[in-house]
Amino acid sequence: MTHPNKNLFQVAILVFFLSLFFYQNREQVYSEVEQSSYENLYTYSDFIDDEIEPYCNGVDYEEIENLNIPNLSKVNINFINKAAWYENYFNAFTNDLDIIYDKYKKRFDASVEFYFENGTVCEFKAKIRISGDYKDHLRSDLSASLDVSLEEGNIENIVKFKLFLPETRRMNTEFVTSEIIRSLGFLTPRTYKLNASVNGQEEVEYIFQEKAVKEFIEFNQLRESTILETSEEYFWEKRQEINSSVVPLYGKILNTNWTNLSEFNQKISIQALSDFNKLVFQSDGSYLIYDVKKEEYDQIRKFDAAIYALDGNHGLAIHNRKFYYDNYDKSLIPIYYDIDSQIATRDLTFPKCNEELKYSYQMTSCINNLSAAASEILNVIDFDSMQIFQNLNLKNVDVSKEFVDKIFNKFILNLNQISQMGQNNFKFSENSI
Repeated sequence: MTHPNKNLFQVAILVFFLSLFFYQNREQVYSEVEQSSYENLYTYSDFIDDEIEPYCNGVDYEEIENLNIPNLSKVNINFINKAAWYENYFNAFTNDLDIIYDKYKKRFDASVEFYFENGTVCEFKAKIRISGDYKDHLRSDLSASLDVSLEEGNIENIVKFKLFLPETRRMNTEFVTSEIIRSLGFLTPRTYKLNASVNGQEEVEYIFQEKAVKEFIEFNQLRESTILETSEEYFWEKRQEINSSVVPLYGKILNTNWTNLSEFNQKISIQALSDFNKLVFQSDGSYLIYDVKKEEYDQIRKFDAAIYALDGNHGLAIHNRKFYYDNYDKSLIPIYYDIDSQIATRDLTFPKCNEELKYSYQMTSCINNLSAAASEILNVIDFDSMQIFQNLNLKNVDVSKEFVDKIFNKFILNLNQISQMGQNNFKFSENSI
């Protein structure tokens, strides 16, 4: 029979030695506990739904500012299902009409690799589709203009952008004209030149241009609001469904996700859409006509005068217009888009408004009093062709100084001629649709 006092004595001795051991090794024990807790902190992070992934595999913060488009050496685009991409491309390229049907503009999963000059490589998942209305956006060598939407990551905080084949935007002319419009203070998407390879094919030179989306608005330090464009639903492939020579044009909200965030946003968007539709419906079907006596159209008038002076009437056509809605001033702010300037290759004529006017853009320029707007622009220009040239150099856009001088000087000459055109009166209906 075991004596109870003996058992208690043994337990007491065991507790004493254990206590002595922990006391003598307390620093090591605490250190191990802290290390274990630290490791568990990161182990459990795998289960946090809203964990923020590090940018570009955790590249150092100091290096991020150098990961911009001018410092790109190349871009690789690889489609996950290459066979499906090329089948869709072939069908688009071989269809009967010169336009690209919407059914060929479905998005495909892809990865986009950005290679920077410092050796950093960033790879992001993306969804990509064919971009463009006409087949000039498709080449026989399987190259195409692309609409890219990054599913993760960004490049200069841009997540949605276009890669245009250079011939679809008159390459160097696009760089100079977009930089002139930006220097005038108008909303202009960031535009660069870069080389990209698709599915391991030979590299192709592209015009990189960001899209008018949330990040574009934020970059221009504007409060997020409605972004509008003209719906082209019946302008292209559905045109044959209309038994009329007049194509119905009307506004379309681009950022519907923002619109549906709240009832307040919906009210703003409805008002923006209403204002834009009123502008479209009171016009002549080709170009916007607006009441120059109303202050809310001042920005549009100056923008249109500048685009007209750059021989970018393509971008003034109603179906090519894009706007940001300023809810504070209750006004539509024009966004530079697809002006297709021909200023480098031809000379426009600017007849006086009391003379015979042959073209719609001449008539609307007289109704909209672009003459006064051109004079206002001439009075506020505070840059010259050298500054435009230097700005393009900072973007690594290789354009000759002579080419920049040619476009800038013609721009100033055209503004002077437009300023002398005069104005024609126009009676607006108060009962527009």
